[in-house]
Amino acid sequence: MSRIRQLLAGGNAWWHHLPLSDRRRCILMSVLVPLAALTAYDARPRSEKFEALASGLTDSETTAVRGHLEDRDVPYVLLDGGQTVMVPAEHRAELTVELTQLALVRGGLYPSPNTTASLAVHESVTRGAIDLEGDGSGRAQVHAHGASEQ
Repeated sequence: MSRIRQLLAGGNAWWHHLPLSDRRRCILMSVLVPLAALTAYDARPRSEKFEALASGLTDSETTAVRGHLEDRDVPYVLLDGGQTVMVPAEHRAELTVELTQLALVRGGLYPSPNTTASLAVHESVTRGAIDLEGDGSGRAQVHAHGASEQ
């Protein structure tokens, strides 16, 4: 216990020996560094799990679904030449109900559960592309806030 007291006394003496401007810098840095680390952690790229909203769509159905998703600002991925629409898993149930109520899609809703894909989203505002993990199919089109079409 005496060793801890010696360390605290030495730290206290060192702190009071510093000029006031240096002490202020230390206090400022002790607040800003953790805040910057927290901001960087929160802004990190995240993996989102996308699930198929509809598959086997015609061009007109795909256009209608895309319009609805863009109106709602929901990111989506088109696969199979635009015949399959993937959305984040947390939006799928609600969007399925909406598409059914709006009658935007006649068939193709309720795709098989095997059509889910874990997508590592590396959103690039200028490129708008994502890589599929473990799928081997390479690239797909992604449409999100600020992403450009390919």
